[in-house]
Amino acid sequence: MFWKNRKPREPSYITDKVLIQNIARNVIDISNFDIEYKNIYEIRELQEIFEYIDINTAVSTLVRGVTSRELIFTSENGKEENKTLIEEGQKRINNIKGKMNFIKELAKTPFLKITVHEVIYNDNFEIERMEFIPRELIRYDKEKKKFYIETNATENIYLDNPMKWHVAVYNQSVTKPYGETILKSILKTYEEIKYIKGKMNGIIEKYGGTIVLFGYDPNLEDDLVEKTGLELKRMMDSNTVGIPSESGIKDNIVLLRLADLNIEIHTLLMEKLEKKIYQNLLGSTLTVTDGSNGKGTHALGTVHQEEKEKIEDEIALFVREELDKLIDIDGLIHGYDPNQYYIEINRQKDRGKELEIKNLEQDEVNKKADLIVKLSQAGYEVEDSELQEVFGYKTLKKKEQQQINNSFFEFSKKNTEDSNQKTLEYLERLRKRIISGISEKVTEQIQKIKTPDDIKNIDTGTKEHENALVLSELWGYYLTIKDREKVKEYKKKSEFAFYSEIDLQDIFNMTFNEAVNWLLDREPLMYDQIQKVIERYRTNYFWIKRSTDIEVTKILYAELLKNLELGQTFEDFKKNLDIESLGLGSDGYYLKQVFDQTMINAQSVGQWEQLQVGIQYGYIYGLYDAVVDGRETALCRMLDGKIYRLDSPFWEIYYPPNHFKCRSRVIALSEEDMQTYGYSAENIIPENEPQNGFKSNIGSNYITGIKRYVNQKEKEAEILYKKVSNYEG
Repeated sequence: MFWKNRKPREPSYITDKVLIQNIARNVIDISNFDIEYKNIYEIRELQEIFEYIDINTAVSTLVRGVTSRELIFTSENGKEENKTLIEEGQKRINNIKGKMNFIKELAKTPFLKITVHEVIYNDNFEIERMEFIPRELIRYDKEKKKFYIETNATENIYLDNPMKWHVAVYNQSVTKPYGETILKSILKTYEEIKYIKGKMNGIIEKYGGTIVLFGYDPNLEDDLVEKTGLELKRMMDSNTVGIPSESGIKDNIVLLRLADLNIEIHTLLMEKLEKKIYQNLLGSTLTVTDGSNGKGTHALGTVHQEEKEKIEDEIALFVREELDKLIDIDGLIHGYDPNQYYIEINRQKDRGKELEIKNLEQDEVNKKADLIVKLSQAGYEVEDSELQEVFGYKTLKKKEQQQINNSFFEFSKKNTEDSNQKTLEYLERLRKRIISGISEKVTEQIQKIKTPDDIKNIDTGTKEHENALVLSELWGYYLTIKDREKVKEYKKKSEFAFYSEIDLQDIFNMTFNEAVNWLLDREPLMYDQIQKVIERYRTNYFWIKRSTDIEVTKILYAELLKNLELGQTFEDFKKNLDIESLGLGSDGYYLKQVFDQTMINAQSVGQWEQLQVGIQYGYIYGLYDAVVDGRETALCRMLDGKIYRLDSPFWEIYYPPNHFKCRSRVIALSEEDMQTYGYSAENIIPENEPQNGFKSNIGSNYITGIKRYVNQKEKEAEILYKKVSNYEG
């Protein structure tokens, strides 16, 4: 062996990022590969490609932009005598059941080539609904040149009756009778991603969770290196990989966690491929920094709304042409010329959105509440009238606190308060560092702004913030597992029932890999979840930071407009701009708000996912556990201690957070727990509503909600931009 006469050092895990990247290049050979891909894909294959998370996320953005539009029945000539016919036609369109799903499937057609619906009529022979036919059942008869539905019966169903079948084919022609797909621009990229994932799965299958590596001199004969590998395999009882010593590994044995390797594969290659998908499908202009500026940022850049809307408009035009087929049917039934009418598919009017000043108002209330608590602790009494003035309530009357009156509730309450307190301490330290980094990045970009157009390209994303969100979601997942374990320990009257210092380490101020390793050491079963969360944020962090990007853009445009209205110039605006006063400084109130809420949201998502996992183990109930210390909201105080089944619609409305800086959490309980402590589940849904912006379950609607919010913000930013442009003009 090449370490002959020397005993190999005890194997240790590799943590050096550069070294792991070098190993990644050798192990998976990602530096030079050439993937073949087909020009023609069957429907089933396209469906598989469509479901890939990055593609599905990008496409869903475009489809949602089309389905959110209004359908308006109108005429070509706009004559007054057509008014009654138009009103009746609009009513019939509105009465079609599930028409939004119909539009949604039509909007997918440019990606999946074909969409087929059966036209179902009511007793008045009006269109009642459009019944979707699964695409995998659709075939094309080349001899008859017709589409048909493949059935188990002796005869197939041909789709040649337009009164019964609505058949939409994208870009159909003589040479392309079954149409084509917009996805063709990213098919090669998808195959490359599939190739990389296949290689990684092969490595995991061969080596398990850890790879044994040994360094060798590249000048050695191949048979000697192979012999060394076989000898090590026998010694270590595990497959081994030899790496040239020039990669950084010397002649000793080292261990590499697959989780670390997977992260670096993403950094080296997967992120670049995923960005290609967004760029091709959304028509994006991407600005990517790879950390070479010393700041360590690696953010997916800006998707320009104008480009995205152009693609949406192309899809909407296709949908509108397909809707003409419904007009043909309706005109034939009701006796009017369908060529004189059509269905517009317009963007909905901007309904505006409540300003995020509510968060600042809540901060002010919290400060006053803190002061009241301190005064009370010092022996002072605050009059009810003054409390009414502070909190804005017309009436204020004390009532007895209704809590579950037993030791278990007190135990649960203590654990929630302890873990909350520790989490807030950890995040406070992390927040200062992350906000400072974002503020510095924004300041640098503002200094480089030359025209109002440049304000649209503000990018607030940082790799550190992205990693912090990953850890926050994993922390929520971890705490929910621990809560469940602590409940078990409590029933055994164990000393381990309460949270200890070892349970609540500060993972947020470790390096990313250290934090992941700590979580895995404490809860090895989190391995699969860690991989999923990392991949999800690599894909979806763009939307989280995009929401902040646009809000900063809005803040800057509003400030510029104010300057222009005072007779100043764009240069005056740049010269006088005070980012501290706009909440964008290193201790800025707006950036604090962004950090606090995104971290709370991520933690809540992780908790919800683990609650769903727990259901299969019999933990089918959730106890709403609020931190009751005088600073809680009336809603959380009212919900505190209430128990509902986890499949109850209650959680779709009241799963925390229910307001800015909500500290409430849900504790999972089993049927056995309910009987042991004499609990019963609630059935009645309260009438009180969460704060605006918190009225849905973030655990199941997080990214969807953010994307919807981004779309609205982009419209608001565009309005401000037009005002600035018109003023300058």
